Amino acid sequence: MRCDSVRAAACQVLLLALLTGVCSGQGTVQVSFAPSFRGAALEFDTTVYRTTRGADVTVSMLKFYVSNLELRGRSDTVRLAGEHFLMDLSDPDRMAVSMRAPSGTYNALRFTIGVDSSLNESGPREGALDPRHGMYWTWATGYIFSKIEGTVTTPQLSRRMFEIHIGGFKAPCQNTVTIDVPFTHPVKVADQQMDIVIDVAVDAFFDADGGFDIAARPSVTDARQAVDVAPRWRKMFRANE
Repeated sequence: MRCDSVRAAACQVLLLALLTGVCSGQGTVQVSFAPSFRGAALEFDTTVYRTTRGADVTVSMLKFYVSNLELRGRSDTVRLAGEHFLMDLSDPDRMAVSMRAPSGTYNALRFTIGVDSSLNESGPREGALDPRHGMYWTWATGYIFSKIEGTVTTPQLSRRMFEIHIGGFKAPCQNTVTIDVPFTHPVKVADQQMDIVIDVAVDAFFDADGGFDIAARPSVTDARQAVDVAPRWRKMFRANE
């Protein structure tokens, strides 16, 4: 009789756990960032790409901070994570982030390229924000939000390095960028993992809005220089479904 009571109690605990799991209705969402150039996978260091302004470029580095990730539905917005993630698209192990999200149907992803002002003002941190990752300027100017580096050559210019480092958290050089990525088809999050792949079109950085003259401006390394460059990141992201 005692065994039957213990067995019944155990079944009740198991049933409660199952019901709690159903009611909580959560799934895992993995957001991956895939670098490309004119629709083909970007090849770091080896492939030479020509911009619309006639410059031949190679890309050796593409790094950026992602924060304030949100899934957006027709009526609600779900905040996925408040922390900051450092994406390094030349490293297959640092191109994605996974998190839990409530079950539902979502139409878009929103996130920020950059680091919150409060964290910039509080000085160097640990983890993804550790200065050892090479994404920190000084205590006064704070974190580097994104880096694109490589080489550039033109008929008038011999091969040289370029470095586009964007940061700045104080007006008038506040260079964080909010990105909205609408999905071609609604994304349904359930109890299984949902993979969302975001195409990062590096060609858009060089070619959008009349083109960026990388040969004339091969070095952008402070917040003031980055004010007119940071908005180019809004052109680079789209859902790859």
